[in-house]
Amino acid sequence: MIAVLFVPWSDRISLPAVLESTPHATIYAPAPGRIVELSVKEGRQVGTGDKLVVLESPMLEKDLALTRKRIEVERLRGQRQFVDREALTKHQVTLETLKAHLSQLEGLLQQQQDLSLTSPIAGVVTDRAEALHVGQWINKEMALAYVIDPAGEELHALALETDVGYLRVGQSARFIPQGSDRPSVEAQVAEIRDIDERSFTVPYLFSVYGGEVPVREDANHRWKPDTSVYRVTLHLVESPPRWNQAVRGTVLVKGPRISFAQRAWEQTARIFIRESGA
Repeated sequence: MIAVLFVPWSDRISLPAVLESTPHATIYAPAPGRIVELSVKEGRQVGTGDKLVVLESPMLEKDLALTRKRIEVERLRGQRQFVDREALTKHQVTLETLKAHLSQLEGLLQQQQDLSLTSPIAGVVTDRAEALHVGQWINKEMALAYVIDPAGEELHALALETDVGYLRVGQSARFIPQGSDRPSVEAQVAEIRDIDERSFTVPYLFSVYGGEVPVREDANHRWKPDTSVYRVTLHLVESPPRWNQAVRGTVLVKGPRISFAQRAWEQTARIFIRESGA
């Protein structure tokens, strides 16, 4: 039985992947809010800057009203005449306070403007979130819609540190999409990033959005993979399927013929080198 561990096997490397149009954009709310206007529709052709969703935030409106009131109070104080050094000092403090409130108001107005969600690119709206309606409360983790340019397709995958060493540019692969209604597509490895993908920008692969890659939120409220992963870009060998939406699935890359024992040894060695800082 031990000898079986040293028999070379055809090793197909399985990677979580997503096939998507390029360019593309996923529409998220910048902050929790309530929908007051809904223009985003499945299949709608949009241009850059077209309005998709408008939100309101009662908490933001409250902060705006309070800040405007404070500005009004400080302006009234600033209009008072001063006749001695103490009054002059108070006047200078008032001006500094007014300046701070005006800066705060500017930031709040920008947040209010950001609640009007527009399309960053020209394209077609796909994968609109189900049951969106005026009056609905949404959070910033919810993908509201996906805007794609159907002129092109891109296939991206993520490889664990234990797998990336077996990948080579030019290796043949096959993308198997989720669901039985879509056929698999032949592909070829085109690029392998040699830097840990700590700021990967394809949300469809993240676990919080239904993908297979476990992520966590960092101090800057950005999603980061729990473990070291590396981005792999593949080119489609066959004609693009034109599904006009992001499609998750699995890429099977034809890897080298190695034994289970050799694979285990090489994976252990890579982890040891990384942990030792060599």
